[in-house]
Amino acid sequence: MFRKVHAFHAAAVAVAATGFFFMGGELASAATDGCEAVGYGDFNLTYTSSGQRTVHHFYPGETVNFVVTITDGGGGATWELHNMSGMIAQRSGSGSYNVSHTVGGSAEDLIIDVVIIGTGTISVTATCGAAIDSSDLTDSKKVEAVQVMGTRMSARASAAVQTTSVSNAITDAFSAAPQPISMNSGGLRLNYAPETAPGLEWAAAQRLWSLWADFRYTSWDAGGNGVLDGDQINALVGLGYRIDDRTLVGVFGGYETFDIEMSRFSATLEGDGGTLGVYAARYMLPNLRWDVIGSWSGISYDTEAGAAAGSFDGSRWQLSTGLTGNHQVSAFILEPSARLQGLWETQDAWVDSLGALQAKQNFSAARFALGGRAIMPWEMDSGIKLSPYLGLYGDYNFGDEGATPAGSNIGIDNGLSARVTAGASLSRGAGSLFLGGELGGLGGDERYWSASARGIWEF
Repeated sequence: MFRKVHAFHAAAVAVAATGFFFMGGELASAATDGCEAVGYGDFNLTYTSSGQRTVHHFYPGETVNFVVTITDGGGGATWELHNMSGMIAQRSGSGSYNVSHTVGGSAEDLIIDVVIIGTGTISVTATCGAAIDSSDLTDSKKVEAVQVMGTRMSARASAAVQTTSVSNAITDAFSAAPQPISMNSGGLRLNYAPETAPGLEWAAAQRLWSLWADFRYTSWDAGGNGVLDGDQINALVGLGYRIDDRTLVGVFGGYETFDIEMSRFSATLEGDGGTLGVYAARYMLPNLRWDVIGSWSGISYDTEAGAAAGSFDGSRWQLSTGLTGNHQVSAFILEPSARLQGLWETQDAWVDSLGALQAKQNFSAARFALGGRAIMPWEMDSGIKLSPYLGLYGDYNFGDEGATPAGSNIGIDNGLSARVTAGASLSRGAGSLFLGGELGGLGGDERYWSASARGIWEF
């Protein structure tokens, strides 16, 4: 039985480490919107040996401009640009070259091939022009674009926060000596649980309540170059009931508010809403926990682009389930995890201020995450307890990408990415200070960060 638990730990940590190497390798070129990936520098490399680089999904009308600097050490150095149909351009010999390519009638991938014989370097920088002039879209179409993309981004952010918050609350509730205050990957969590009476055995004190609250601020940038950026705040509170030493059930509620801007279209999307949910968890093995989390959210949206504006409502369901380990290794506590989460949202049809009918929207999104974090509790001579942690996770997003208005060439991308979490709790007596954060979307196309720094006291 314990061998299985240790195998789970090793597998999760190994996959997380593999994801870390992807961040600097092929994963970085796996962004699914070409111009957005170029904006993040996916083609900007210096080669000292032969190699290849691919960026996917350039759209018709987009122009990619390359500056290629070749230093030939004498054996030969060649730079080539290909699409799936063949070679587009070739440059060789020492010098600096400008190469431009405009995508034709269908979407295509672009591939850089570099051949260096002997010694030499080839440096490449690239820029990308938008496929459209925003004036080609009516204000009503711009409103539709920011609705399709912005609501999906906000929903994904809320799903990630909810999963992290509730799973951390479950960890606290199962602790034999619950920490009054602890830190999650992007914010502050307060936890209160009644103390166990002295002398009682665990089995006699197994029915315990736990009250918790979680706050998180998130900022993201999807694609760069004015595609989409925004800020979001999520707050959750919950109440858990431990049925026995292996089983927990609970309820929670929350509030979210966000402000999104798509500067390419001078479009904005704002919204807020509430969440109600339930959760349950059970230890299947001494060091391996399974949990399930479900919720419903009602969101009110307001959007504007030029003369087009309006409001609409959305209804969102979310379900997630996962396995979490807990293992002491020397001075460290390792928490490997594997989790699958999904969401489904329906938005009402509405009419904007220009009289255009905006159709009913339905979308879904899912994420599979595998990785873990390491915690090192450290109590100093002064009575201050410091518990820093570092986590690494690989994420795979999939589901409905959403259909934006014809010509806008904007969508929500699926695929692999990585995220890093770090922080520490610092406490002494009744007072505590927490610092932490998360950087996500690494190697992908939708990057975000979250952070918190707060002082709190036990109660």
